[in-house]
Formats: sequence, structure tokens, C-alpha cells
Amino acid sequence: GTKVDGPVAASDGTVDVYGTVNGDVVAFRGDVVVHERGEVTGNAIAIGGAVHVRGGRVGGQTLTLSADPQTGGTIVPVDPSSRGMNQRARGGGWRS
Repeated sequence: GTKVDGPVAASDGTVDVYGTVNGDVVAFRGDVVVHERGEVTGNAIAIGGAVHVRGGRVGGQTLTLSADPQTGGTIVPVDPSSRGMNQRARGGGWRS
């Protein structure tokens, strides 16, 4: 698989990881999807999206954050079990 040095970031789209990212992966208004045989050696972070580990591996933390309108747009952690697992961001993305 492809190996890329991170950090890797995308805005308004999904980051699909099929290879290895040596470092962190961040998606803003999108998802991070770590597919089978995909690996993120650092953290996988989604702001306004979700992190999905689908057979791959994340060496660091997985963190899903959302802007909460009740707190004036403050970024707050989201319980991943409360989100639909089929949600995907629209727009461009990045694939490793």
C-alpha cells in the first residue's frame, strides 16, 4: 500500500485511508474512514464529521468533534454511538 508522511488534512470532504499515514489525519466538515489494511500511526480526528475504523488500525486516539450551536459554536466531543455510521461528507476528499 501507499505510505504518506502526515499530518494529512482535508476540508469539506472525506479522508479515505487505504494505505499508511505516518502521523495524524484530520477531516474538517468530513469523515475519516480507515479501511481494511489502512493505518494511521497517529491520531484520527474528525471535526464536524465522524471517524470510522472499518478493518484498519489507528495507533493513536480517535476523536470526533462537533460544533454545538447551544454553546455558541464551541467544538465539543461527540459520542460516536449517537451518530449514524452511514453519514458521509460531500465534496472533495483525500485518499492515501
